[in-house]
Amino acid sequence: MNLEEELEYIKNLLKQYVDVAKEEYSDFANRREHKYTYTKENGKKVLGSHPKAIDYHIEELQDSVYSADKEEIAKDIINDSNITEEYTQAVKELSAEGRQRLLDEVIKAEIELLYYDKSRNESRTSHDKIQNTYIPNEISAQNIAYSQFNTIKETIMEAKAEEEQKYKLKTKEEVFSEYLDEVRKEKANLLDKVIQPIKTFLQSAEHNHLVDYKILDYEIFFNALIYTPKYLYEKSKFYKEYSGNYVQVAEDFKESLEGEENLVSDFIQSDKLDSRLQSKKNVEEKYNEINNFLDYCKDNDYIKKNYLRGNRKFSVKKFDGILKNKRKRQPFNNIELNLMFTKLTKSINTTDTQNILIPIISLFSGLRVEEICKLRVEDIKEENDIYYFDINGLVKTENSIRKVPIHSQLIDKFKFLDFVKKRKNEKEEMLFNLKSVYHKGKLKYSHYFLRDYFYNFRDSFITQERIEIDLVSFHSFRHTFATKLDAGRVDLFAISNLLGHGVDTVAQVFFNIKIKENETPNYIKQDLRKLKEDLEKLELSDLQENINNCSIAYINAFL
Repeated sequence: MNLEEELEYIKNLLKQYVDVAKEEYSDFANRREHKYTYTKENGKKVLGSHPKAIDYHIEELQDSVYSADKEEIAKDIINDSNITEEYTQAVKELSAEGRQRLLDEVIKAEIELLYYDKSRNESRTSHDKIQNTYIPNEISAQNIAYSQFNTIKETIMEAKAEEEQKYKLKTKEEVFSEYLDEVRKEKANLLDKVIQPIKTFLQSAEHNHLVDYKILDYEIFFNALIYTPKYLYEKSKFYKEYSGNYVQVAEDFKESLEGEENLVSDFIQSDKLDSRLQSKKNVEEKYNEINNFLDYCKDNDYIKKNYLRGNRKFSVKKFDGILKNKRKRQPFNNIELNLMFTKLTKSINTTDTQNILIPIISLFSGLRVEEICKLRVEDIKEENDIYYFDINGLVKTENSIRKVPIHSQLIDKFKFLDFVKKRKNEKEEMLFNLKSVYHKGKLKYSHYFLRDYFYNFRDSFITQERIEIDLVSFHSFRHTFATKLDAGRVDLFAISNLLGHGVDTVAQVFFNIKIKENETPNYIKQDLRKLKEDLEKLELSDLQENINNCSIAYINAFL
């Protein structure tokens, strides 16, 4: 196709999406209503049908046309559409320039649908609108015609670029230094209390300018604020070991509190782990200091808005239970897992292979997320006709060095060995293409996978209540794996071998069973064939139909 033919092809494809969205308006509008929710400055959350919510998300989508995340945003829109297969085919057929135009048009179509929602909600009497590409003239609310889009796009880009520059006169480090100078003048005695929460905030994202921080960055900061351990100071052993990164300290400390031993073994000095959490008073003091800093940034045009101030999502009161009670991470339930497989099946044509495989591998193997993400092609091995994951290198404990057989469903239904062979033929060293970070003297491969993909994906099939109260996260796959093996009547010795834990740890952390000292051997290495037999007892019958559907879609998409 030449460029003109490609543009017509794209236009017809997106018109198909919008026409169906209009014909089945109730269903698609309901999806947008729940997808595009909005939290007002007073902390009140409104549905995406609210005019303010629509205006807010329209502005976000307009910005996204020039965003580095444009492709992901367009894919997310397509995942909720009726043209997922057609979109995948278009990506294959279009030129590089055509694919970029396709992304623009997907976002533009979504913008028009939001204007369509707004026009239906506010008024149906206006008839003096300019003709749009997808939405009929008489119900258009914004006068954005298809022929005008490029001109408007350039105008918006220039205006946004000019506006953004006023917020970027200083880097976040320069703003921090400037603010500390102000604090020294007015309340020098509080300097130590001011520095830690602000450093934590600055470390929560890699952006050079504070205006670029997104809600997700604020969430990462708030979790780090809550879980920074008691008595952590800049000359302490922990601070130095973590190169002064409060966020990483908090993340590992949080995991240690939730029952995964030896992540930060120095934190665990007694059974009373909660005593090493900060007090609520300390957290509130830090929370007030960071709000003061962000208000200063807003007043001086370094940020547009302080997303913490008045937002119930970031209320310290929500974490009363966390600050008072030690809780254990819970496994996924069958409803959540079935919904997860449904979501995976739906997104297969618009996401990377690794985003599909990594959670599935964890469910079928119990491997930790970092163990999966750092797998090399050569770590997939075979011994006496049994294929297995060779978990080696920099691991959590000596028990973590182990051989974990590969479940037959991974091999037969998801053609995992074909994927490994493909990576090998491409002369790739790593099994997955993941961006890594250098942390505590080693490369960490799971950081960006979790942050840029899985956390958002998890939120699509797990409620916020389960995340906050039951601590459901990627690590819950290990707990699910253990409970599914137990349901298949697999003994604790085999489960401990597969998980890379001592028997007493498996009993206590995963099943809340306290084994008396010297009552049973802590760890016994078992034969690979016996482990394979036990692994196949994994009880997944309640999930099987959705597993099968996902595997069929996966094979059709990638193999």
